[in-house]
Amino acid sequence: MVQETRLKDKVAIVTGSGSGIGRAAAIHFASQGAKVVCADIDLESASKTVALISSIKGLAHSVRADVSNQQSSLRMVAETIEQFGKVEILYANAGIHLPGSLANTRLQDWEQVMSINLAGVWLSNQAVIPQMLNQGYGSIINQSSISALCGFPGSAAYAASKGAIVSLTRQAAVEYAKRGIRINAICPGAINTPLLAKRYEQRMD
Repeated sequence: MVQETRLKDKVAIVTGSGSGIGRAAAIHFASQGAKVVCADIDLESASKTVALISSIKGLAHSVRADVSNQQSSLRMVAETIEQFGKVEILYANAGIHLPGSLANTRLQDWEQVMSINLAGVWLSNQAVIPQMLNQGYGSIINQSSISALCGFPGSAAYAASKGAIVSLTRQAAVEYAKRGIRINAICPGAINTPLLAKRYEQRMD
C-alpha cells in the first residue's frame, strides 16, 4: 500500500525499470508517494512494473526508451511532462554488462556498453535538465557501481563506463548545484538481479 511520505506528489523517471534495481526503485518511489514513469527499452517489462505499482495503489506510466538515443531520451521526458506536468527526479539506472578483459574485449562490445551505460546516463541527464532549470529544482541519481571503485576480472568495459559516470556526475553536480539541481552517483555492490545472474553464468560457462 502506498505510504505517501517522502516523495508525495513528486514525479520521477526511472530508466531501466523493467527489471532488477530499476524495478525495485520504481516500486519504492511509488510506495513513497511519487508518480513514476517506468522507462525501459522493453516496453512490456516496463508495463509489468507499472502493474506492480498499481497493485500497491501507486501511480505509474510506462514509456519505451532507448537511453543511448538522444531523440528517444527527449521523447521520454516530453511524455513524462505530458503525463504528469513536470519532472523532479531522474534515476538514470539503465545499463548492461558485456564480459571481457582489457585485452580481449571486442570493440563492438566496448562501444555498446559505453553507448548505454555512459552515453545513456549523459543523454538522460541532458534531457531532464532544461525542465529542472525551468522549475528551479530537481534531483538526479546516476547509477554507477562498485566496479568504478575496485576491479573485478572480465569487466573492462563495464568498469570503465561506471568509473566515467562518477566523473561525469561530479562535473554535472558542480555545474548545476547553484541552480537548484542536486546530482549524485551511487555505487552499489553485487545485488541479485537478472543482469548479475547472467554475468555469473557467463563467468562460470
